[in-house]
Amino acid sequence: MGISHKERLLDSGARLLYAKGYQGTTVDAVLADAEVPKGSFYHHFGSKEAFANAVLDRYVVAQEQLLQRWAAREDLTVPERLLGYDRQLADQFVASRWRHPCLAGKLSNELALTSDNYRIRLCKIFHSWAQQLSELLARGQERNEVRSDLTAEQLAHAVLAMVQGGFVAALSLRDKDYLDAVAANIFDLLTVTK
Repeated sequence: MGISHKERLLDSGARLLYAKGYQGTTVDAVLADAEVPKGSFYHHFGSKEAFANAVLDRYVVAQEQLLQRWAAREDLTVPERLLGYDRQLADQFVASRWRHPCLAGKLSNELALTSDNYRIRLCKIFHSWAQQLSELLARGQERNEVRSDLTAEQLAHAVLAMVQGGFVAALSLRDKDYLDAVAANIFDLLTVTK
């Protein structure tokens, strides 16, 4: 059984949103890339905005699953889990030949100033990620694996800013060593000094 029209549209949407951004991605371009009829697009999504939200939703679910897999690694300390998580994100970014940074970050750069609907949607995504990081960091603080002179929430916001900022800079730098340095700094930021 082949891939459904809906999945083909979502795959094409992700490719085109990365390559051309929201404004540069037309419904017709998505249809041509996915090789599906126009009726399928409107049946499943209804509008370009709803479609882009569906692409973003799928991306967010995949990112949250990746974070959850690393968070569940009881064989590692919490800083080691976040180091592994960040390095996997970086490896995926490099493997995409610098074409696939964080999709939420990419859309935020393009749409947060011009669309309140997208700004609010993206804000909720970043708050959700910060909350998940904060919960993991709080567990690390309880185990004395994560520094406690800052709150778990403060550390979560710092980690999120470092990851997102690292990806933004790496779009231009295209330097794996830079991303490794960001990961090492995240680890150093979190680790309890003995």
